[in-house]
Amino acid sequence: PYVRNSDFDAVPLTSDLGSALKDSDCAAIVTKHSVYYSLDLKKAKSLMRTPLIVDGRNVIDKKTAESEGFIYKGIGKGK
Repeated sequence: PYVRNSDFDAVPLTSDLGSALKDSDCAAIVTKHSVYYSLDLKKAKSLMRTPLIVDGRNVIDKKTAESEGFIYKGIGKGK
């Protein structure tokens, strides 16, 4: 939500999270935007090809994500 299209001319951008996750292999969270705190993990998993979350801001609960079938990696959290 904070990126301007002109910042990434070679990369298609969308403000729709569902479109961004569709057929993706990984969701990389790199900002503490409020949309990630209330992410519908069931819906996200149904859209993704590979249910992998790399959470650089630790906004998603690891146990919750794993119970929904995600591979979860929280940066700075260790194992």
